[in-house]
Amino acid sequence: MTKARVLIVDDESDFRATVAEYLNADGFEVVEAEDGVEALEKAKGTAPTAVVLDVMMPRLGGLQTLVALRQVIPDLMVVLVTGVLDPELLRRATAAGAYAVLLKPVALAAISAILRDAFPAAPAPPSTPA
Repeated sequence: MTKARVLIVDDESDFRATVAEYLNADGFEVVEAEDGVEALEKAKGTAPTAVVLDVMMPRLGGLQTLVALRQVIPDLMVVLVTGVLDPELLRRATAAGAYAVLLKPVALAAISAILRDAFPAAPAPPSTPA
């Protein structure tokens, strides 16, 4: 099975690097972008299967980026991460097509679990009797 390609978009380089390292070790192919503008450019060139997207970023915020990404890749899975979660943000994220919204600090295992649920590995072939 081809690895799922995950685009990680966050203006905090430490967060991006930590998530990228974890997901790489967990079997995902990872591409990074530091803001929404760069995310759109990279999405057009790399065709990610999923995006982990921060809400608060310079130049182009997460919700605007989510809408723009879904126009480029309509079936793209987007997981939003945010430091502040309020009902209005959750409503807008859901309306824009977010798959999940996670509150920072987020457990890396939670991000990986969501991605694994959405993109399970191919089942192992049945064992043959000896």
